Amino acid sequence: MLRKSLGVLIGLLVLVPVTVTAQDDDVMFGMVLVGPRNDGGWSQAHYEAGLFIEEQMDATMLLYQEYATRDQRLDAVVGQFVDQGAQLIFLTSEDMGAEAIAVAEQHPEVAFVHISGDAVLTATAPDNLGNLMGQMEWGKFAVGCAAALTTETGRVGYLGPLIDSETRRLAASAYLGARHCYEEYRGFDADELVFRVEWVGFWFEIPGVTRNPRRLVFSLYNDDFDVIVSGIDTPVAVEIAREFLNNGELVYATAYENTDPCNE
Repeated sequence: MLRKSLGVLIGLLVLVPVTVTAQDDDVMFGMVLVGPRNDGGWSQAHYEAGLFIEEQMDATMLLYQEYATRDQRLDAVVGQFVDQGAQLIFLTSEDMGAEAIAVAEQHPEVAFVHISGDAVLTATAPDNLGNLMGQMEWGKFAVGCAAALTTETGRVGYLGPLIDSETRRLAASAYLGARHCYEEYRGFDADELVFRVEWVGFWFEIPGVTRNPRRLVFSLYNDDFDVIVSGIDTPVAVEIAREFLNNGELVYATAYENTDPCNE
């Protein structure tokens, strides 16, 4: 079964000790990035993970495409990867959804991992397509808690990307974490905590298409929101928080999916 092969390939590329190396022919794997590989967030984290695999395992090669969902059709990108010999392809955005199923059906000899998606859960995935996602709701709950423990104004902002089932879950998790800790650990009335979500419209700014995240962050800070939890791919909230701090205003921000956002 190709689904069993999918599990083996993921194990080889992601979970093996560094002493294990690929055998025989090179293992080519593709990565379809929703944004740029240096976005300081989600896409960069995936790209760096691909480079790590190349560094740690002999005879592996990463193929990647940036801005795939906006600049190119997914089937064209995947077709190029397959023509170059990719045996495993990571599709790294929830919004690739139906297209992920379509390209997997077009290339039954290739294993696909959609991050995140729910095709397996809903039994709509072909045998060569799997879904993978960390339980990020718990992380968002913790971030929301930290925001509630930090705010001095009782006003926490949340910068959301596009609106779908995944992003609603993450925003709700941050909200629930904030309410819980505001009441449980600070002894305040959770109903008095203001938690505002501003939806950008995508994972990063697209001029003329999405809302401007910089303006949204400035607007939140200027409206007495002193903590912003970011759910978009770029570290814009952290960058602007630094500008406020440099001007002597004590505000806070968290970034999304980056190991060291403060240095971005």
